[in-house]
Amino acid sequence: MKYVKINFKAFDFTQPLQSFMGSALRGAFGYSLKKIVCVNPSFMCRDCFARESCLYYNFYEKTNGYHNYRFDICLDSKEFDFNLFLFGEACEKLPYVASSIHKMLTETGIGKDRKISKNLNINVNGKIIFDGNNFSIPKDYIKLFKTEYYSPDIILKFITPFRSKKDNKLLKSNPPLELILSSVQNRKNQIEGKKNGENRFYSNI
Repeated sequence: MKYVKINFKAFDFTQPLQSFMGSALRGAFGYSLKKIVCVNPSFMCRDCFARESCLYYNFYEKTNGYHNYRFDICLDSKEFDFNLFLFGEACEKLPYVASSIHKMLTETGIGKDRKISKNLNINVNGKIIFDGNNFSIPKDYIKLFKTEYYSPDIILKFITPFRSKKDNKLLKSNPPLELILSSVQNRKNQIEGKKNGENRFYSNI
């Protein structure tokens, strides 16, 4: 499975961070991404001529599917230091994603106070691509995850809020384990371009 790990860190955030930054980051990133990639004068996704090839639409508006990105966020973080993972075809869109992260941190702002940063850096797979002044994206930055180790015993820990959908509706009860595992398998299949089974269960962790 192809993936890219993007780390973005701001050194001049002095205000206390929210206990869970997921919603704030996702909202600010989405707003900035749309500003970067949208080519529709109306700025509306509905009936847009370019939506099927639009990164914002595929990340935020497309329903009944899996989005090829995930924020990696710790609860009660004391530093503004977070990760964003891209998977599959989304890895090819790194320049747009990196530009959107930069716009999010320097122009859009984070949280209710729209806090911005002037002292930040962005890393891709451990290598700096933005040092606070200039971008430098390497040619070969996509990683490949592959393993031949499989364990019959799995411990699953929910360390961040968990939201799940079934038939495009939020699930209000605890999902059975088999549905969670089915969701994981279906997501892997879609990232790799394989056909999913009949089960249609989606989750956001």
